[in-house]
Amino acid sequence: MDIRNLETFLRVVELGNFTRAAAEQGYVQSTVTAQIQQMETELGFPLFDRVGKKVSLTSGGQQLIPYAREAVSIMEQIAALDQRTAGTRCTLRIGVLESLMFSAMLDILPAYQEQYKNVEIRIRTGASAELIEQLKKNQLDLIYISEIENVDPELSSCCRHKESMVFVANSGHALAGRSLVSLQEIFSHPMIVTEKSGIIYRTLKELAAANHCTLHASVMVNSVNAIIEMLMRSEGLAFLPEYAVAGYLSDGRIALVNADIPGQTYYSQVLYYKGKWIPPYMQAMIEEIQAYAQHQENKSAAAP
Repeated sequence: MDIRNLETFLRVVELGNFTRAAAEQGYVQSTVTAQIQQMETELGFPLFDRVGKKVSLTSGGQQLIPYAREAVSIMEQIAALDQRTAGTRCTLRIGVLESLMFSAMLDILPAYQEQYKNVEIRIRTGASAELIEQLKKNQLDLIYISEIENVDPELSSCCRHKESMVFVANSGHALAGRSLVSLQEIFSHPMIVTEKSGIIYRTLKELAAANHCTLHASVMVNSVNAIIEMLMRSEGLAFLPEYAVAGYLSDGRIALVNADIPGQTYYSQVLYYKGKWIPPYMQAMIEEIQAYAQHQENKSAAAP
């Protein structure tokens, strides 16, 4: 059985749609249909029930999934034996939180690509919950997110790095640079906030509730970079990852608001599905992220 047909079968299963599977693999829909029909002929039973535009797995299709995944995994392992020098191209699918994409991955990728020229990197950005869901559906090989420490038994965690959340504002804001600012005073100002599903917004809500404050969200946007740009043009406040604003703080484009609270910490971490085979090129990406995180930690420790 053609391994490409098995790959197509798995993409249809993961995406639940022939058209989307075709687009993602660079095929026309008729090619995907023909591949699935060829498999059904070879196996002697249907893989999908087709009702209108919807497709759903038959019992035979459901039973095929683990075998198809194992076959594709074996072929990936064979392809990866000498992927640094051979002409065989491999694909690494990475999910990255937007803030980590701009603060970390843009620095990590050049060194990785220089070493692994035959690896095609496909990056998706999104919220942590969305990326975790895609990882569990095998739509991603690994994800790089900021969240609470992973406790999901289905996922393996590596490269765990403690991060901080800070209040920031326009450098000319009345609260900028003061020694200590109460949460009551902070929450009396309008806030530019991240999406509700993320740990930053959840922590902000918890801080407000614990201190009997009301969160006045003037704008909600799912881009940390957009929030920073808005801060520089407004009188709002924001609660953001320290790593995402470090450069802006150091050159004075925005300022820290020194909140009278204990440090708020969480973790940037790489997750992958437990039991997944890690090819050398995937392990190399994990090591590049680890090295970057360690370098940043050393810089912070050395700073006066």
